[in-house]
Amino acid sequence: MGQSDDCEEPTGPFGAKSLGEIATGSPAPAISDALFNALGIHFDTLPITPEKVLRAIQEKEGGYADS
Repeated sequence: MGQSDDCEEPTGPFGAKSLGEIATGSPAPAISDALFNALGIHFDTLPITPEKVLRAIQEKEGGYADS
């Protein structure tokens, strides 16, 4: 994208115009989907901790988690 001196924006910093916001999505949905694809277990609450993952695996296998 080239520069142009004829489109200065007086309300922007240094006369710049904004092109939009960058993506600020959280990686949590991607991690949850990856765990579901790998383990077949859906996590719908955050944070997804190693303890929660271990407990879910043990419950899925018919065992139980200590504490």
